Amino acid sequence: MDFTEGKGLYMTAFTTASAAALVIRRPWANYVILTIGIMISDPGRMSSSADTWRTIDRGGMTSELDALGNELTTLKTTLADQWEGAAFEKFTEAYNEFTKSLDTLKSTRNNAGEAIDQSAKLYYWGARICGLIAGLMAAYATLLVAFRFSAPFVSQVVDFKLGKIAVEATRKVALKHGIALGVLAGLMYTAITQSEASGKAFPMMQAIPTEISALKSGAMPEFTNVGVDYDIPSGQLLPSQSDLTGGLG
Repeated sequence: MDFTEGKGLYMTAFTTASAAALVIRRPWANYVILTIGIMISDPGRMSSSADTWRTIDRGGMTSELDALGNELTTLKTTLADQWEGAAFEKFTEAYNEFTKSLDTLKSTRNNAGEAIDQSAKLYYWGARICGLIAGLMAAYATLLVAFRFSAPFVSQVVDFKLGKIAVEATRKVALKHGIALGVLAGLMYTAITQSEASGKAFPMMQAIPTEISALKSGAMPEFTNVGVDYDIPSGQLLPSQSDLTGGLG
């Protein structure tokens, strides 16, 4: 469904309601104008942005996560033919954990994309409703000019009923907009948080066991005096020697 005209509908509704309010001159008319003004948005661009959140397999444009997962799978397959023992087992654990985080991130991004798309639909129909309310206000303003002096009682009755309908309708639309915005904010925050966590997960995982990690797991290290540690400042794996005296004397 095409939502590109949504912003134009909001602007038209706001302009029409503002013009009608100059004739109506009631507090409820000003409330309706303010509410419509707050709700002005661009459903068309919202719907387009949803594709940047969804992955390709869900009809979106994001392929980086799948590409990264495929590259890691290729790396794991290549290392399996050349690497074995505790070191490769440790790498496999890191790979499995990182793959799970990628799957979770994909799911969150797809959910966010779907939520944005549904919100675009909600905002679009909100624009339609605002246009209808503005049209009723314009019609009432026209009748008000015609009957204000000839039938003031009729204009007062219509004013009360129309004011109540307009205020309730715009309030409900604004409430739904607020709920949708809150859901979107929560999903986007979750997606951003998971993206940062996934980005840090693999580099911080211990791909090669040291003597300490081997002892904690109940296995003996493959080397008695030599280990490899991850040096945080340099970002490199550096050799470490715990004891060089044994066997030299």
